[in-house]
Amino acid sequence: MKSITRCRALAAACAILFAASAAAVKYQAPASEVAQLPQFCWAQYMEGVEGPEYSIPAKECGVGMNHYCPGLISLIEAKHAVGSKARDRPGRLNSARKDVLYTLNAMTNYPNCPIREHAEATLKEVEMLQKMTPQRH
Repeated sequence: MKSITRCRALAAACAILFAASAAAVKYQAPASEVAQLPQFCWAQYMEGVEGPEYSIPAKECGVGMNHYCPGLISLIEAKHAVGSKARDRPGRLNSARKDVLYTLNAMTNYPNCPIREHAEATLKEVEMLQKMTPQRH
């Protein structure tokens, strides 16, 4: 019985440590793409960047805002997909659309979210690019 209790305690401690370390990990993207992101995405990708101007305020926008900046990265990648990488464009656009829609749905009850107009404009841009991009079959 004691060994079961010890195993459970050890598992709980490992879960807590894993969750804490996962929360501290920054999103990864090439520096050339991160440089194209709006300032409110910087804290999500850069170490040592702190302050309200470098993140999306959850209190004003709701949860789920962590999907928006990766969606912007997908959009950037889609726009730069040329040559042999052009075949990746439809998938990148689909990923961007999914992340932006998730973000917009998450902020439904937050009409004063400061990034709302940005997200709505991004969705329009993604959908326009999707219409112009041949889909893979």
